Amino acid sequence: MKEQNEKETLKPSFASLDDLLSVNPDDAKYSEENVELVNGKVIKLPIKSITADKEAEIRRAATKYVTTPKGRFPQLDDLRYNALIIEAGTDSNRTDINWKDPNLAKKLGVPVPNPEFTIPKLLSLGGLSKASLAIIELSGLDSSFEDKVEAVKN
Repeated sequence: MKEQNEKETLKPSFASLDDLLSVNPDDAKYSEENVELVNGKVIKLPIKSITADKEAEIRRAATKYVTTPKGRFPQLDDLRYNALIIEAGTDSNRTDINWKDPNLAKKLGVPVPNPEFTIPKLLSLGGLSKASLAIIELSGLDSSFEDKVEAVKN
């Protein structure tokens, strides 16, 4: 009996099915990021993690295909990608920021109230990059993971 107890204490603790069943897929991780606006003002942007499915949807929406004499190749529109990541990762439960607000679009002089137009007009280049990266990292997607994905694709 004593030997069996010793074996149980030595047994490594791995995840169980109960651990997986207790996960709510709609739960997100939350944080905030200080982001610079184009006028130099810094705001605290409440952010949340996004799912892998949402990131894939954004990546597809931000990818265009370029035709060259050597063939047709995918090309990621970085500005659109970052804007859509920020829109998806803005925590609307903790702020009233609405990147699709018609009044915001009108004030900024953009053609339609769309985050891919409003966000780049409001956030500095550093603010865009910082907010997008913070959301990606909060979601568990760091650059080394993206590099691995790119390596597998090629």
